[in-house]
Amino acid sequence: MANPEREAILRKFAANAGLRFTDWTLLECALTHSSVMNDDPEDKNHYETLEFLGDAALELAVSHTLFQRIPEGTPGEYTQMRSRIVRKSSLASIARQLNLGPVIRLGRGEEQSGGRERNALLADCVESLLAAIYLDGGWAAAQDFVATYFEERIAEVINSSRQLDSRSLLQNYCQREKIELPEFLVTNEEGPAHDKVFDVEVRLRGVQVGTGRGRSKKEAEQAAARQALIQEGVESTDE
Repeated sequence: MANPEREAILRKFAANAGLRFTDWTLLECALTHSSVMNDDPEDKNHYETLEFLGDAALELAVSHTLFQRIPEGTPGEYTQMRSRIVRKSSLASIARQLNLGPVIRLGRGEEQSGGRERNALLADCVESLLAAIYLDGGWAAAQDFVATYFEERIAEVINSSRQLDSRSLLQNYCQREKIELPEFLVTNEEGPAHDKVFDVEVRLRGVQVGTGRGRSKKEAEQAAARQALIQEGVESTDE
């Protein structure tokens, strides 16, 4: 790396985060925002490509963890839990835990607009950091990072999902708001008996507020209830 001062900053960050790197240019790229090109068009090493890879690696690592811990789960349940774990607000919280903001390279405009505190930017950097860890140290290193920094969020989501699923949450919402309980209707069935796919809609106040698809009625109902909760403003997509 050409800049000894920058390398020292990155080495200190890595040491504090418990990370090991062989190729420090990967870490530098992972923590460089594309806005640097506004100041120097030749400075094209930024994190956008790494972010793409890190997003996929994170989903795989979290999916693997959920599959191991909840072997009886359905694809719909796994997807719902994973989305809550990898949402932008969760990643931004991990970025702050890592004290990532101060070590991100930003262009002057992004710096002045408060980019270091933006959840979306911080979340992107967590994904690009994971990609750099994966490329430098392999899949085991990436899994170790997720196990270390995502464990609390994973446990929280698993526990809350076991306590109340989307259908139960929707029913509780209706009781709280004095609305008639939701009506779930199977609108379509496809496939042979051993491999059916169900489409379900859920109605509140006589109006469709969500639809879902799954390989069981339960899974489809959960997906429809989740959509209804978002439609009613009870939950946010927070993507």
